Amino acid sequence: MAEQQMSLKNAENLITLYKEEKAELSFQLKEVNRILGQLEKKHRTLKKQDIQRRAQERKKVKAVEAKTGTLLAAKSLQGRMAAKRGELEPETRGRKLRYSDWDRLILKTLKNRKNPVKTATFLLKAEKWAKSKKLNTSESYLRAKVAASLQKLVNKTHQIKKIPSTGRGFAYRLAR
Repeated sequence: MAEQQMSLKNAENLITLYKEEKAELSFQLKEVNRILGQLEKKHRTLKKQDIQRRAQERKKVKAVEAKTGTLLAAKSLQGRMAAKRGELEPETRGRKLRYSDWDRLILKTLKNRKNPVKTATFLLKAEKWAKSKKLNTSESYLRAKVAASLQKLVNKTHQIKKIPSTGRGFAYRLAR
């Protein structure tokens, strides 16, 4: 408070005002503590339920593993690792793989090149191709389409491989 002459009445009024605010804040603090206690109790209950649910799921998995004689978790990990190494064919579930025009453009670009290709090259090719087909040629649209296609070809169909590259980004090459 700034130094000023304060009368006795003003000092008493200020003391009363601050005591009232202190009482109000004390009440609010008690209310916050009560609500916080309820929330923590609810959190503990939900956490116990989650732990019990996970334990039941583990029991079910172990029962299936005992019946089949295979480890389910290990099997899926082995499958993912084999796919990364290129030992598995793309999972098509009995249907033929469908490639979009963007996928075909990327595969064609890679087939015509001996060295790995960076994303910028795909973007240039995509821009020329989109202009010839009179499609949207905005940079953000082309980036989205090329990125989606690369993601599909690398992670889903395993047709191409992602290779670390100097600078920023990755280079891509055919898997086989």
